[in-house]
Amino acid sequence: HEVNQLAAGLRDSGVPFLWVSREETVKLDGGPGDKGMVVPWCDQMKVLAHGAVGGFLAHCGWNSVLEGVFMGVPMITFPLVFDQKANSKLIVEDWGVGWRGKGSIGV
Repeated sequence: HEVNQLAAGLRDSGVPFLWVSREETVKLDGGPGDKGMVVPWCDQMKVLAHGAVGGFLAHCGWNSVLEGVFMGVPMITFPLVFDQKANSKLIVEDWGVGWRGKGSIGV
């Protein structure tokens, strides 16, 4: 499953990360490691306002797009469904505030 591979790559990179998922979509053998945290919810605006945040992997839902742009945090877009692909285009091609993720899910 591509999402689990992405999460495992983050964990194995040794880079601190926060993964927010409402569902149990991330199943990491061995857990998130000592640099990662997986939570079901967070106050995204507070997280994006933190000085340690250098980027944001976004599924490109409109609220997340607005929050990322408002807080000035660059995004890696990973659209999944519906309008998220068009939102990814806005972020990457029109506004120039992000990069497109690659993979079978991302555009």
